Amino acid sequence: MHKRDLSDTIRPMKKDMPLFLFRLIQFTWGLPQSAAGLLLFLFFYKYKHFPYRNAIITAWSDGADCVSLGPFIFVSGSFLPKDDPSFADAKQIMLTEDAAVPGEQAAIRGRIPMTPALRRILRHEYGHSIQSLILGPLYLFVVGLPSILWCRVPALGKSWRSGRRSYYSFFTERSADRLGGNERSRDSKA
Repeated sequence: MHKRDLSDTIRPMKKDMPLFLFRLIQFTWGLPQSAAGLLLFLFFYKYKHFPYRNAIITAWSDGADCVSLGPFIFVSGSFLPKDDPSFADAKQIMLTEDAAVPGEQAAIRGRIPMTPALRRILRHEYGHSIQSLILGPLYLFVVGLPSILWCRVPALGKSWRSGRRSYYSFFTERSADRLGGNERSRDSKA
């Protein structure tokens, strides 16, 4: 029998809140993580950035972990193309493809395709931004710390690294997926 938990009741946001309100809440109620995100954004300012829904995405080093801090999301550059000259020269980039979720299409120069892998990771990380809106100052303790431990502590990540369960089965990751609009089956290892 399937055990029901809190994440089963979480539904994706049908429509994003206005940008001003999103940022206002992130920089007041979610100040600790938003301030940390802003410092990281400034540190990685020379990297490529693009808007996604109400967040600011920074594509940082290939192979790096993805991190969400308030309205700032940092994703591995490995999700983005390397051989496209128009992309290589662009400081800011644009996602191309009609969006299934409002706000998934950004309008800035430099184009990249919205691949299924990129869409999944952006939705997932945006779900963490929504968790930040909901939890405010508790986000770093309720979501951030458990997520880091799940990802980085070998003893905790043994089951997902071996393929016995999905990385996204952990409560913080499962609720981020749902809030961001990702649909993964309970049995999915992706």
